[in-house]
Formats: sequence, C-alpha cells, structure tokens
Amino acid sequence: MNTAGALASIVAPALTGYIAQVFGFTPALVLGGLVMVAAALCVIFFLRGIEQLPFSSELYKTLPNAGK
Repeated sequence: MNTAGALASIVAPALTGYIAQVFGFTPALVLGGLVMVAAALCVIFFLRGIEQLPFSSELYKTLPNAGK
C-alpha cells in the first residue's frame, strides 16, 4: 500500500502535465478528480471494520526512549 501511494505521487505530476499538454488543462484536472472519487468509493465500500488497536501502557514502558 505504501509502495502504491509513493508510486502514484511520483507518476501523478508527470501524467498530469502530459495530459494537460496534449488534451488541455481541464481534462487533466477532471481525470485527477475522477481518480479521487474512485479512491473515496474504494475506501467507503471496501474498508470495513476499522478498529483502534488496544493500547498497553505496560508495553509502552518497555520501549526504548519511552516517555522522554
């Protein structure tokens, strides 16, 4: 997941510039908006049951530099 996000952040500016140069700036922004909407729909429909992990203060105390 982190790799896909990093790759998208590298490719997106170049792809947006290319689309803006070939087709115009409006289609480049429309494509960016459509990708954003698709990502939001994926989060809404595919990510279910997100819960906070339990926190143990005893485990935290065993970590190096904890509380400094």
